Amino acid sequence: MRYGDWVKLVVLVFALLLAWRFLGEIARILLLFALVILLAMMLTPPVSWLERHRVSRALGAPLVILVLLGLLAALAYWMLPPLVEQLTLFVTNLPAYWTRAESWIASITERYPRAQEVLTVDQELINRGLARAGELLLQAGQYTLGLLGGLAGAVLVFVMTVFTLIRPRPLLTGLFALLPEAKRQPVSEALLVTAQQMRVYAWSSLLVGLVNGTIAWIGLSLLGVEPALLLAALVFFGEFFPYVGPIAAAIPAVILALLVSPVTALWTLLLFLGIQQLEASVLSPLIVSRQMKFHPLSVAFAILTLGDLYGILGAFLAIPALATVKAFYTELVLKPREITEAQVLPYDNHVVESARPSATDEQQDGGEHTRQ
Repeated sequence: MRYGDWVKLVVLVFALLLAWRFLGEIARILLLFALVILLAMMLTPPVSWLERHRVSRALGAPLVILVLLGLLAALAYWMLPPLVEQLTLFVTNLPAYWTRAESWIASITERYPRAQEVLTVDQELINRGLARAGELLLQAGQYTLGLLGGLAGAVLVFVMTVFTLIRPRPLLTGLFALLPEAKRQPVSEALLVTAQQMRVYAWSSLLVGLVNGTIAWIGLSLLGVEPALLLAALVFFGEFFPYVGPIAAAIPAVILALLVSPVTALWTLLLFLGIQQLEASVLSPLIVSRQMKFHPLSVAFAILTLGDLYGILGAFLAIPALATVKAFYTELVLKPREITEAQVLPYDNHVVESARPSATDEQQDGGEHTRQ
């Protein structure tokens, strides 16, 4: 390799490192823009419907978003007061919960003194921790700037979503102008599939979350597990994080039920298992389209990875990111190669079934046992 080639290689590697570092620094800003694109994809159908009925996009886009914000405000006005009340009551009763948990652990481990020493925590340490928690609550004013920053980000997302809905075509024109002619149709199809999947994901999660949250609220209230409404809210929001969210929502409910009695904990566990069976057998086939078929492992990996890197916003955008990657991979890789599932199925079966013992192996094992 000539000297000039080495220089070009070093410059390329350096440029890639700078680009990677730059993208890492602005990743959260990119997530905000991804959220804007996601909201625009979900709200495009009603805005386009209004446009077909002679309502301009400049008027239809703000109107649709204002209606959506009005519905959210009405829901918050109805739900927030009891949620805040239950959260306050829960925080107030935390010492009592801990005392009850200690008593329960002591009753379980009374036959095993060594285990009781390990599981029993010094009460003085607990008191110091609770006092420290009170100090942190008194310092809540320090987080005012963070709250204001979050509100500013929400306003920014709102404004950018409105502008994206009003004028989506210039963005698409700029994108397709960068692509060669042969790639424009596949990319267009991929964007269309992604938008359809985003709408399915959003509305199905909302409806299934409402149904599951209502069932959880009624069931936990009948079982005497409090705060039932707060736990039901966790069930609702958990539906936006498939596989991971429902499990995370069930854990605190079972723990709090365990503090009531082991039998209550068992009934609570059965309640959440029943909710999952209802979702898998009835709600998902009726509400969720088949377009949203993802392997549970890929969903969990995407949610945990983006959640660890970028917090709750990253976890929320994990499914849209997964759907986008799948749509573009299908349109740009699989379809041009004309690869179907039937073509690769024999190779799938070969890998999966190779773990099974063959008939010859079973006969040999049987013969060895007979000789022994």
